[in-house]
Amino acid sequence: MKKIIKIILLILWLIFIFYMSNQTGSASNKYSDVFVNSSSKIFNIDLHTLTVIIRKTAHILEYLVLFILIYINIKECKIKRVYSLSILLSVLCSILDEIHQLFIFERSGSVLDVFIDLIGILFGYILIKLINRKNN
Repeated sequence: MKKIIKIILLILWLIFIFYMSNQTGSASNKYSDVFVNSSSKIFNIDLHTLTVIIRKTAHILEYLVLFILIYINIKECKIKRVYSLSILLSVLCSILDEIHQLFIFERSGSVLDVFIDLIGILFGYILIKLINRKNN
């Protein structure tokens, strides 16, 4: 049963990433604006800079979570090279996500965003390594 829940969580997270990427540029900006407007009251940063920070932080967090979910599912299957495969699949998802955005109105795919996603993947890798080291 736990295995099914882990798979479902991974699938739901992939759907969430796809859903967010499937938004038009205007709709995507509206999502960001909610966080930007509330955060602008806390931080003394111009709105454009704050928008970039929030949007790129969202990329990092999306792919940190994705890496962890992929890692958990691969580890469950007792596959060797779990870290390498988890990184590879996470990066592949990032690349496919950016390609997907090329076909969405007012959106564009970005190599820079793949590298930003990679930061999230690496944070996920470090987090899992630290947790595994603590548990062993």
